[in-house]
Amino acid sequence: MTQGDLEREVALIVEARIDARQPTSAPWLVQEIIAAHPAIEGEDPLYLLCAGAHVQDTVRAVVQRYRVREEDTDPQLALPGFERLQRAYLVEREGDRVVVPLVVLLPEEAETKARELERMGTGCFTHADELRRYMRSRQECA
Repeated sequence: MTQGDLEREVALIVEARIDARQPTSAPWLVQEIIAAHPAIEGEDPLYLLCAGAHVQDTVRAVVQRYRVREEDTDPQLALPGFERLQRAYLVEREGDRVVVPLVVLLPEEAETKARELERMGTGCFTHADELRRYMRSRQECA
């Protein structure tokens, strides 16, 4: 198995659960992947520890794809008919990071994501203004 194979396996489980309208927590996903590979073994307990940590890192990377971001939405995550609206979002539920399909996202979770996007937009506009102001001041000093 390659790293790409593992990433695809994780992504396929997440996508299947989105299609089934089921939220998916990262800890559950780690356990699901490990359970799907019962032949993981080694002579040293460190081997299992490292394998588990690697699965956690891979799950984290796949799950992170569902966070809101400043750049364009990955076309594979976009809801058909929309440019940026995602099929699922990464939210915090009871202390766990959970990929929640849009169709079962709670109104308060959607509002939290909307506010997060607004803060990112404001920050980006402020950053752009500061960059232009700096460049103007630098030109004036020259």
